[in-house]
Amino acid sequence: MAPVATQSLFHRPGFAARSLTMTRFLLLPMLAILAGPLLSPWSPAHGDEQAATLAVPHYWDPQRRIERPNLAGFTGTVRFLTAPDHPPFNFLNAQNELTGFNVELVQAACLELTLRCTIQARGFDTLLPAIRDKQADAAIAGLALTPALRRDMDVGDVYLHNPARFVVRRASEAFATDGEGLRGKNIGVIAGSAHAAFLGFYYKESNLKPYPTAQLARDALKKGEVEAVFGDAVSLSFWINGTASDNCCTFRGGAFDESRFFGEGYAIVFRNGASALRQAFDHALLRLAERGVYSEIYLRWFPISLY
Repeated sequence: MAPVATQSLFHRPGFAARSLTMTRFLLLPMLAILAGPLLSPWSPAHGDEQAATLAVPHYWDPQRRIERPNLAGFTGTVRFLTAPDHPPFNFLNAQNELTGFNVELVQAACLELTLRCTIQARGFDTLLPAIRDKQADAAIAGLALTPALRRDMDVGDVYLHNPARFVVRRASEAFATDGEGLRGKNIGVIAGSAHAAFLGFYYKESNLKPYPTAQLARDALKKGEVEAVFGDAVSLSFWINGTASDNCCTFRGGAFDESRFFGEGYAIVFRNGASALRQAFDHALLRLAERGVYSEIYLRWFPISLY
């Protein structure tokens, strides 16, 4: 897939922070799909209503100090890549602009560092080859943080996890979501997923009901065919808070983020050898967390707690 967008993220002092330079996007059919049912839960009213009770996760050790490297000699533009089809992290909005949690976070980091940055949308499978070919400096797109990736690239600090959670009907009986509480109960899950593997390992006494899609599993929950659905907290949170759920369901129990099933989380991936740039953005993300900017961005995009 060819690149579909280049967008200026940040400009050095004297430029408007949100002044964006766009090229025409070529994914209008995809945009029509993404901009429909997903936009409603992201409205400011939803976010503000939930914000007071949300706990924002913190992924940085408060005792750790990350020195900001001297970038005085760096006069170029930091070129970021992302994918155009992964809401709410990175996607095209109704104005054909790249937006999402990842996009706003890297924009804020560039502001913190007073670096000029751009971001370009490309097919997911082309991100790493483009960085290797020096067509870009980094990617922020939810790449799996595998040992092979860490050998091949310079990986920054984790800034977000997408844990797994259980969802139940609001009117359901009270039961715990541990192995005993779900003994003998039907649990909907996407067939062949990491979530199905997790349940197969830890919930052997439950009746696992695999479905080919998340939507079918959720429909089964609404109809009472299963007592719970297990899946990734991000997509489930937007389903719960959106119109498709008909306000049927809610999270129950805590979050699960065991890395061997659900990965190590989200991090910015830099070209191998770009350690100074990686350290600079690690420093920036820590500063954003300390100053509350990370929390503001998080609450804007995740109006229901992931934990």
